[in-house]
Amino acid sequence: MWLKNIVIAMIVLCLIGYLNRDRIFFMTGEYHERNQFYIAAYQAYKKIPQYCPGSPLTKKAREKMIELSKMSDVKTFVEKNEKDVKIIQEKREKLDSFR
Repeated sequence: MWLKNIVIAMIVLCLIGYLNRDRIFFMTGEYHERNQFYIAAYQAYKKIPQYCPGSPLTKKAREKMIELSKMSDVKTFVEKNEKDVKIIQEKREKLDSFR
């Protein structure tokens, strides 16, 4: 009986998290920003437009991303990440061209 209650509680918590994921990502970004983990904050804000494009927090998240991308640490992270993504895309294009 108690196991059934635990499973139901976990399902309810998962549904709440899924339905409010944009707020959760935004709150996570704010938390990281307050603790000066700017790269983690940038990543949290980046997930909002990616996973919840119709969210009202999308505009705020993009503004925060622009503010954070002006910092040197975040700027180098973003540039490195873009280079890595470009390399992966080129590899995929090569593999797809052989098919």
